[in-house]
Amino acid sequence: MTTVPRPPRMGRLWALFGVVLALALAPVLLARFVGPDPLDPAVVERDIAAEYEEQRGVALELDCPADMPVTSGEGYTCHGVTADGEPVSVWIQIDDSEGLDGSYTWGVVPAPVTPPIPAPSPGG
Repeated sequence: MTTVPRPPRMGRLWALFGVVLALALAPVLLARFVGPDPLDPAVVERDIAAEYEEQRGVALELDCPADMPVTSGEGYTCHGVTADGEPVSVWIQIDDSEGLDGSYTWGVVPAPVTPPIPAPSPGG
């Protein structure tokens, strides 16, 4: 009795193709649906304070929200005070369009302008 080898089955090839495709797409799908870790407030506070001091020549003590998910276009406000005692608010904008690395830009929020209180008029 002679055994004739069978040609490979197409089902096995499709299964192998599916496994290879799943392995190739897994990192992309995980990054898209699971997303990156939120920004670490301590790291953000330290980095922005260092840049602020470098730019303006005065130290900054900053307090950022504990929960800052990395979502493109999302913004957060941190509040602090300079070594000179001036209050400062900083706006953080998430720039990361892919949501993968948590890149952001920041800027100082202008202090609100308080209108002067008019002097009382004489006789009134």
